[in-house]
Amino acid sequence: MLVLQLSKSSRADSALESFHRSCDYGYKLSSLSCNPLLNLLIKNGRMDDAETVFKVMIRSKFAPNLITFNTVINGLCKAGKLRRAVDLVEDIKAWGFLRLWSLIIRLLMGTARWDENYSAVMRIFEEMRRQNVSPNVISYNSMSSGLCSEGKVEEALHMFEEMKVDGFCRNKDMDGAKRILDEMGEKGVKADFLTYNVLINALCKDGEVVKAGKLLDEMVEIGVRPTYVTYNTLIDGFCEKDNLRAAFNMRARMEKDGKQANVVTYNVLVKCLCRKDKLEETN
Repeated sequence: MLVLQLSKSSRADSALESFHRSCDYGYKLSSLSCNPLLNLLIKNGRMDDAETVFKVMIRSKFAPNLITFNTVINGLCKAGKLRRAVDLVEDIKAWGFLRLWSLIIRLLMGTARWDENYSAVMRIFEEMRRQNVSPNVISYNSMSSGLCSEGKVEEALHMFEEMKVDGFCRNKDMDGAKRILDEMGEKGVKADFLTYNVLINALCKDGEVVKAGKLLDEMVEIGVRPTYVTYNTLIDGFCEKDNLRAAFNMRARMEKDGKQANVVTYNVLVKCLCRKDKLEETN
């Protein structure tokens, strides 16, 4: 409680010293005590100290909560430590606060150097897909606004169309989603791997894995290269339908495309083989 009281009294040096002493003596602090300290350090422009406290919390399993991550992410972005903010993606995943990825996207797109962050934002989008976390309206709007402010109207239009596809998929209206995809082609707006991954994932969840496979062919035909998420989603879809032959054929196609099966691929296949008592076939 001493760390909490010192932080509330804006005594940053004393609170920080008390924090380190508590750790040295093996006391396990709660986020209730650490969060105000993080907030005080960031408010005083001491981001390096705040990062040190945060790293100790993660390493010592001081149970960081939503406020902890929110405070640190905001502080990093305001301090211009954008790469470090992106690095928090893995920590966020480990602690289960996946929805915070949308906050990172909003903050990154709100910085003056947003163009440098675009590839990082797209990586976060891809990770969200991999974890079945759909970007929310704020995420889409943040990206669209950032693109428009830089005169990248075509990319912003694409983001808007993807949001519509995602909306139809969430409502299980696959015909509507496919119609938007077709309209994008008619408007000259080229769908990217994220748009296709949304559709393929939704179709597989709906049991329409054959239709999803046809979308993979369509991707390749128009020059959109499938990602690990694309292939693993399809492999999982075939496994859910107990179609092992198709699942292994998709793995072969994935490797032919230069993507070696990864942990996700093998987890999906092993789960399916165990269910069918054919574990020896994993090799």
